Amino acid sequence: LKRSNQYKPLLSVHTKGRVATTVGSNQYNISSNNNNTMSHLLNIAVDMMSNADGKDKLTKTVQYVLKIIIWRSLHSEPKLQSLPEIKRVQKILSDSRRVFRVADVLREWKGVWSPTEEDESQILGKIERTSNILGFLSTFCESVGFICKIWKLIPNKAERLEVFGDHCWALGCLCDILLGYVTLSRANKLQYSLQKKLDTQGNFSFYLSLF
Repeated sequence: LKRSNQYKPLLSVHTKGRVATTVGSNQYNISSNNNNTMSHLLNIAVDMMSNADGKDKLTKTVQYVLKIIIWRSLHSEPKLQSLPEIKRVQKILSDSRRVFRVADVLREWKGVWSPTEEDESQILGKIERTSNILGFLSTFCESVGFICKIWKLIPNKAERLEVFGDHCWALGCLCDILLGYVTLSRANKLQYSLQKKLDTQGNFSFYLSLF
């Protein structure tokens, strides 16, 4: 007996319906994922702008983008007609960030006296303490120099203070890079030892399964 083909059209109709439903579902999922992504990005932006550090980072980004534009314009022809305005905006942003960081002096001072994560009897503990001290000196010199410039007090010494603060900041960055390198090396060694233990336990379990 031959199989009847009378149900084939119905099967194709149902198949088309399922395909259409699947396409519509995929489009809905894509739209939902896009909405979730936009909502997530919006939440990140709101969280970033809700604290002083986030505002400082955003202002810093705009400031350095303007610095790059100024540098590029100074080394190319023709120069931008709006270059003076860009310089003025960059200067305003730089001064506003200094105002934000005046209060950081207290936080850096607290960091100087806070316990270090490393043992201070070891060289890494001393490097971490030195980094904290350099961070305080950098912020303190920048803040004092900025205040002296506003009130036009000892302008020559204010410039020297800012230069000294820049040197402290650079040395502090070197200390932080060294500490970060040591931390990464420790993490890699720990990962290697854990992986070795897991491999050993896996081999032991394999041998037990043979008996």
